[in-house]
Amino acid sequence: MRKNWKLDEDDLLVSRRLELTYEELARLLNRTKVSIAHRISRLGLPESGLKYLSKVRIELSKLSQAEKGYLAGYIDADGSIGIYRQRRMGESYTYYPNVELCSMNLSIMNWFSRVLKVNITKGKARWSHNEPVYMVQMHRIADTRELLLTILPYLKLKKREAEIAIKMANLKLACPRKGQRSTAMNQLYQDYISIHHSRRHGNNAFKIS
Repeated sequence: MRKNWKLDEDDLLVSRRLELTYEELARLLNRTKVSIAHRISRLGLPESGLKYLSKVRIELSKLSQAEKGYLAGYIDADGSIGIYRQRRMGESYTYYPNVELCSMNLSIMNWFSRVLKVNITKGKARWSHNEPVYMVQMHRIADTRELLLTILPYLKLKKREAEIAIKMANLKLACPRKGQRSTAMNQLYQDYISIHHSRRHGNNAFKIS
């Protein structure tokens, strides 16, 4: 009997298909190789997968546990894990997970820039007599997802935001065409907003564990 594909199965295809063969994916999902190949084609994922391959995976894999912990701690304290929402006239919302880090210390930003493969932007800190402030921003979906998966075990304050952003990235990668999975994305965005609402009102569900 034909089985409908579930959201978590699509997520697994997106996250593991570059690492596993069709035969291995078939065993993992209890499906046939033909079914795996058909689903990958149906989702619009190219055979090579190069478009969705993270550019930062190799650099992140080189980090020690201490460096991963430092990166997570910095994002917990002075970074942000966000979901950007955009809507053009007459169209439904489009969502983009992203990560931002900023500092007045250029040497720290240089390290982040090297590891995360992104450029540094410079601005002025209005809260500190317009002194220079440096920022790195990650908007490429595959890279954002790879970073969050790497630091997820080390996050404390923003772990739930990271989990939501990872799910959003999986949806974007699995269904890049407009209109697909819009209901699931809307729900993830509402979950993300509720976290910030609860935190602003001092909900103790977000204390460090």
